[in-house]
Amino acid sequence: MPDDRGRALTGSRPAVGIGFAVAAAGARIAAALDPQRTLLLMPLAGALWVAAFLMVALIQGRRLLTSR
Repeated sequence: MPDDRGRALTGSRPAVGIGFAVAAAGARIAAALDPQRTLLLMPLAGALWVAAFLMVALIQGRRLLTSR
């Protein structure tokens, strides 16, 4: 989806990781508010947290392992 200047909107890897974390938090809140879907939403929230953590670990690990 382009912005108002016609450029493509892109997100950095940290921004994608933050998006996973926000989605996980939303799924966790939704699970608390809708007990009928808790068994579906709790594993989804966990998987999204794992994805967010792995994104951060990969980004920070790469920064720590590269030579200066």
